[in-house]
Amino acid sequence: AAHERVRLEALTEKMNAKSIVSQPLLTPCVFSLSVSDKETLLEQTEYLQKIGFEIEDFGNSEVTISAVPAGSEHIDIAKLFQEVLDNCDFFEPGFSSITDSFAKKVLSYAACRGAKMFGDEMSHIEMEALIQDWKHCKMQHSCAHGRPVSIFHPFTEMEKKCGRC
Repeated sequence: AAHERVRLEALTEKMNAKSIVSQPLLTPCVFSLSVSDKETLLEQTEYLQKIGFEIEDFGNSEVTISAVPAGSEHIDIAKLFQEVLDNCDFFEPGFSSITDSFAKKVLSYAACRGAKMFGDEMSHIEMEALIQDWKHCKMQHSCAHGRPVSIFHPFTEMEKKCGRC
């Protein structure tokens, strides 16, 4: 969750500074969507380019993604966009422009899917770097989706739970 928060704040900072770098994919990602999801996604092509994605119509119900924000190249792009589209309740018929909340949703999912997960191996140096980066986050207490990164337990509470009071 801490790595997710660090990634989200870095991506958001780059988006706000308009400095997100696109990383071309060696093999473009081609995937199918429903007709309405495809239309919704293609309507946002210009804005998605601003946050590092290169998306094109690939005929029928398919789209192709040929570039992603740098640092996101190892995530499942098709799953990322399907999750975002499935969880966006602010799209309505006739909706014609992307909102900041859609961009934030895309970046949140990208941060989440590209982050170290529970059980992933990390070197001691990587762990120290993550803690240092996390300490500089503006919103240290939650991940990209609002779940807690850390929980404070007073020492007295720990003593009670361990039967030492």
